[in-house]
Amino acid sequence: MVVRPPLALSTALMALVALLAVAACAEEGPDTPPIDQNGTVGGRVLMTLDGPLVGAAVSIDHTEYQGETIQVRSHVADLVTDDRGAFETLTGTKSGFFIITTRGGSFRDYATGETVVLDEADGLTALLYIDTLEDLTTGLVTPFTHLTHKLIDARTQARLDADLVTSHALVNDHVDRHLGELTWERAAPADLAAPQPSPTAEVRAAFVLGAWSLLAHEIATAAGATVQQVNPYTLARDLGRDAASPPFDGNDGNDRAAGSGLQLAACAPVTPGCAPSGACPLSECRTACDAYAGTLRTGLAAAVTRLINDDGPTGRNQTGLSAADSLGFARAMAGNLDPLLFGDTCAPILDQTPPTITFGPTPAPGALVRGAIALTAVATDDLDSAPVVTLDALTDTDGAPSSAAATLDTTGTDGPLTVTATARDAAGNAATATLALIADNTAPTLTIAPLGFLVDGTTWWTSAASPSLTGTASDLHGPITVRANVLGVEVASTVAGPGGWNLTLPVGAVGPGGAAIELRASDAVGNVSPITAATSPILRVDATPPTVDGLARTFFDEANDAISFPPAGPSHNHLPTGAVTLGTAAPPSCPTLRKYAYLTAVAPGATESGPNPVALAFRAADTGIGVEPAGATYTVTTPGGQTFGPFPVTATPAVGAPGAFDHLADLRRDGPSAVPPIGVPTAVQEGVFTVTFTARDRLGQSASVARCFTYRPMGPPMKVVLQAREAVGNAFVMTLRGDYKLDNTAAADARMAALLNGTASAGILEVWVQNVTPDPAYVTFSAPRPPVPTVSRTLRTHAKPIGVRSVSGPTCDPSAGPLHALCGSAYVPALLPDSVRTNQPMTVAADGPPRVPDGWVPYLGVFEIASSGNVDIDAAPCTGCDPDEYELLPGVRRAVVIGLRGLPDVRPETPGPYAELVTDPAAPPAFRSLTSSYAGVDSERCTRWVAFGPNSVPSCREITTYEQHRYVASAGLTLAPVSAANTTTLEARWTSAARPTFTASSPAALNTIDERRLAAPYTWVTTEN
Repeated sequence: MVVRPPLALSTALMALVALLAVAACAEEGPDTPPIDQNGTVGGRVLMTLDGPLVGAAVSIDHTEYQGETIQVRSHVADLVTDDRGAFETLTGTKSGFFIITTRGGSFRDYATGETVVLDEADGLTALLYIDTLEDLTTGLVTPFTHLTHKLIDARTQARLDADLVTSHALVNDHVDRHLGELTWERAAPADLAAPQPSPTAEVRAAFVLGAWSLLAHEIATAAGATVQQVNPYTLARDLGRDAASPPFDGNDGNDRAAGSGLQLAACAPVTPGCAPSGACPLSECRTACDAYAGTLRTGLAAAVTRLINDDGPTGRNQTGLSAADSLGFARAMAGNLDPLLFGDTCAPILDQTPPTITFGPTPAPGALVRGAIALTAVATDDLDSAPVVTLDALTDTDGAPSSAAATLDTTGTDGPLTVTATARDAAGNAATATLALIADNTAPTLTIAPLGFLVDGTTWWTSAASPSLTGTASDLHGPITVRANVLGVEVASTVAGPGGWNLTLPVGAVGPGGAAIELRASDAVGNVSPITAATSPILRVDATPPTVDGLARTFFDEANDAISFPPAGPSHNHLPTGAVTLGTAAPPSCPTLRKYAYLTAVAPGATESGPNPVALAFRAADTGIGVEPAGATYTVTTPGGQTFGPFPVTATPAVGAPGAFDHLADLRRDGPSAVPPIGVPTAVQEGVFTVTFTARDRLGQSASVARCFTYRPMGPPMKVVLQAREAVGNAFVMTLRGDYKLDNTAAADARMAALLNGTASAGILEVWVQNVTPDPAYVTFSAPRPPVPTVSRTLRTHAKPIGVRSVSGPTCDPSAGPLHALCGSAYVPALLPDSVRTNQPMTVAADGPPRVPDGWVPYLGVFEIASSGNVDIDAAPCTGCDPDEYELLPGVRRAVVIGLRGLPDVRPETPGPYAELVTDPAAPPAFRSLTSSYAGVDSERCTRWVAFGPNSVPSCREITTYEQHRYVASAGLTLAPVSAANTTTLEARWTSAARPTFTASSPAALNTIDERRLAAPYTWVTTEN
């Protein structure tokens, strides 16, 4: 604050200064420069902190010093402010009061950072005092010098003060004390962005000047105005009008009625019905735009306070000064009861705002908590730097008044709980805050289900290398996290959903020997379920299926069976000859086995020396969870591509192999595991059968192995119920006898009657067979051509009369000369007698006599046997079969009739003078008839004589013509076996199913039904005379 001298002292000083100046001039030599006789007035125009008024016109006028009012004495200068808001001019010898007036210009608003441009008529004023010849360059023109000037002018005009000097000193003293205890005419505001050692006048000036902009911005915000509309200049202008009519009361006696008095902006009215209360309700129920005594007191002080407290890292106050260092003058400003400035109004307490309580970041409002929790709360106040805060019913442990720290035990009843904090500032304003929390000290309920596992006691088995666990988890406060630990190390986790939880363990979490999986559930607050046996299963992984293999098993080749036919039915003696090993060969190396198809029935109609099923043995073993005894199956794939099964197969513990099981896949044509192609007559197949055995462990893992065999099914054995004999019985057989015997008695051929003796013998044989099994048999009979026969023949020659004629002569008179050739008896040579030649040589080749193309191939026919025991009608081949294949149903007998075609061809081979016998071309083609051979010369003999002449000489009256023939008088044929081991046999080849006719171009071993032959030996001897 500047202390101005009284008027008399000032005048004396001025005279003294003038005298001193004259003396100084007298003493100066001619080379001494003259003394400066000019004073200076200058400084800066600051509209707000860091807001110089730039480019403003500045008018400087010198006033009457000793006047009662402000009267301009002379105009000093007109200037323009630079970019610092600075101006400066010489005043000569003028001193006293100078009026500084600005117009226009622009400034940067401290609160918003926006530039405000003033109209040419807008400006500030200041009344600055300068001593004689003083160089004042640090003068300050601000909104506060403007208010001071307006208040001085009002007081001098109203003659409230004795004179201008008194009024200037008085008003400046009151304004300077109110606005920070500093001299505003010559203040130099500090930089709030830089550290300051203490709250000096310069620092206080900066706080108040910056707060002026904040106050204007607060009013603009309340009015919804722009910074161009409401800013530090407009605030100074309007409050200057209030100062021009002192005191500061809004020019309406502090009336709070809407629109009353001086309005700093256009704010919305307060809520209707607002009722002021309290000891000093001056500021209540009033808008921020309404000017009143509190505007420059609590309004500006609150803005100063906000600026002082804006000391964060990015705040405006970076001086480093604490609120305690700086708030004193703000409190004094708010509580100033200066009647010169504010009349007799009360002063509302600056700090009517209670502290703000902030709880620590954790736990957050509404958080779930458990156990003992740490709570913190901090109280802050806009004015009090150290408000006291406490946590109700809790013990504060940190010792700092403005913060509280305590521990709360929540292990009581679960549910909502409330923590209350109370804070009180130095002004006694109290505040409470609550923190709503939810206590949860109950662990989730966890269950685990063995879904996908095989539970074996306390061990859960799985085949998955990365198994999944499932279960349920319940808790009032989710999310619920389920964690799996192995040996204390977490290996997997998941968040449970409404339907439960699913957790997949990584590969390797369960070692080869298994692992105990400890499962625990934690809720949102961290309650963890306990470890129990029910939630800690022991897991074992068995990802390897069982090992399977075929076992060797002996099968007797039934083609070597010794078969007999007792009354009870066929009896098979399975001989070890040609035994086959099954079960060790995998496709395509398949052993061949021959089997009677009807013996594949579960209950075959025969007796056996021992079981000989088509069965393959397999073994299954598992080193993990073990084989499932009831899980083994097998399938059978037939040569036709059909697959039967899978069939269950009984498991038997393997001897000498603990944990292993043996299985026997017994292939039957009927029963629960029927494979019809193995033996059903209408479905049997020949070829490669593949048996695939599949074993499973107790986890369902499977392994398979295939074994095969080449199947040759055989039809039922035939029983010979009648050995070979001469065929007798029906008419057809009798026809065959007529066709095939040597005796041909055809009446039309007299020569045959002459040649043959008419005794019929065995040209036809028959053999009876019967099917004594329960299966139909499909049979093809054949009689192979016999070996070279032994032939015995007796040939005779014979003169056969072929014609008779009557003659008269010749006379057979020996005395008359040589006798006529016809003269017989004692007169004519007699006919040659019959001659006999036995064992006529005969060459018989494999094809029979050279003149017989089909040689010894026999005729063969199949006939029914009547109930009388006689051969009946012929049997037809079966439908759809080969032309020579017959179906013999169970119990049916058939007669097999054989005729030897080559037998009638026995005839002379070396005829001598005679021609060979020829075949009668008129004979039926099914057989041949014989004629005798003719020598080619006719012989005539007189066969009737009469006595002629005196001497009774015989005279021929009848001549008979004779042909000379040779014929078989007798023949014997023996079809003897070549040797005892190579008999002549009737063969019956049968199968278990009818065969389609095969063409010569498409035979195949695997497509041809394997045949079983019945050999019935016989000896065929016949003699014909």
